[in-house]
Amino acid sequence: MAYNYSKGKAFQGDIYNEDDAERNTFIDFSEDAVGIVTAGTLAFVISGTTGEISSSYNLSASAFYGDGSNLTNVVGGDGAPTDAQYITLATNGSLSAERVLTAGTGITLTDAGAGGNITIAATAAPIHAPWISGSTDTYSSMISTTTDVTIIGANLTSTSVVSFDSQFATDGHTVGSVSFISPTEIVVPITTGATGSQYTMTITNTDGLSDSVTDVYNVSTHQLYALDSIGKFTSVDDMAYGAVSYGGNTWTGIHKTTTSGWNAGARTVAQINNSDFAYVEWKMDTTAVAGYWHLLVGIGYVDDDNIIPGPAYDWASWWWYHHAGGTQIYNGLTEGTEHTNWSLSWVAGRTMRIEVNSGTVSFKYSDDSGSTWTTEFTSTTTVDIASNSNLVAAVAVYSPASSAATPENFKIYGSLINT
Repeated sequence: MAYNYSKGKAFQGDIYNEDDAERNTFIDFSEDAVGIVTAGTLAFVISGTTGEISSSYNLSASAFYGDGSNLTNVVGGDGAPTDAQYITLATNGSLSAERVLTAGTGITLTDAGAGGNITIAATAAPIHAPWISGSTDTYSSMISTTTDVTIIGANLTSTSVVSFDSQFATDGHTVGSVSFISPTEIVVPITTGATGSQYTMTITNTDGLSDSVTDVYNVSTHQLYALDSIGKFTSVDDMAYGAVSYGGNTWTGIHKTTTSGWNAGARTVAQINNSDFAYVEWKMDTTAVAGYWHLLVGIGYVDDDNIIPGPAYDWASWWWYHHAGGTQIYNGLTEGTEHTNWSLSWVAGRTMRIEVNSGTVSFKYSDDSGSTWTTEFTSTTTVDIASNSNLVAAVAVYSPASSAATPENFKIYGSLINT
């Protein structure tokens, strides 16, 4: 088909394709718009009224120009969907379902810019929930002291924080900075006030994970104190501390250095200042020879001390008198015997105890290292510290130095001062 041409304006209707047998392909002119109709369908329209170009068919092009802000439902040949769940560094107006990558606690994000890398790094080592090894009274200190308390557990760190329940501070105690030894051991200094009790301990790591144990820490007004050197005794008269031998055996403890007679003794520097619960404990050194060994171990008021000038026994109110023929309970102040048992002989390895419980004094012994106790006698003379003075432990020996007569594993327990 061929057309001639004309110049200038020409007003005419739609232009049809004469080669189209069905005569349904043409240029459709309308008010302020022109369209292309193919096979009877309006396929492409340019509208001056709406300012839009529209098509009922797919459009293909090597490129689109402009910012594309008014394009909708356009997918390029290699394009990606706009509603996918992309991970981005910031929100984007062209996306509808993106997720913004954000650094959490202990994490940093470093953006190297377009074409570069996003570097994700941890700012702290991974931390797990700590664990405290122990139960009631596992850890303890005395009142009015500063003690380095070693705490055993797991997942402990150099930044672990040790804290206690509110009563801990109310009672005047404070906790210092943690010294990290290993993931299973830390050391913390604790300064205690004058009030004793049990407290709940909590360890918290920097990630907020923690562990608590109820009543695991005990601030005690009582302590067990070993009398294991001569320096822990005073009013020392012809006594020494160390090893002494007899009959081919050797024992270690406080013992006599002179000849027979009630001319040797000593009492403790440590004093018991409360009669709620206290005791003096020791072991017998060997089986006595009949009629030969004589040993007194007891407790008395410190202000009654009369070891020097002596005799060494006449001042303490509660003596346990051990000799080869049996045992007696003796009051040095009244010089009276409260109890005698000639069948309770001096037996090697037997543990002896003079115990104060709510002011009542009992004399006990054990043949299984303290697992069970037999009460030999309970004194009718009660302890009254308030009206007298503090209690001390004491020793007096009649036997000569060569006979041993040595209380071994000598110790004192209670609310103590001068330790």
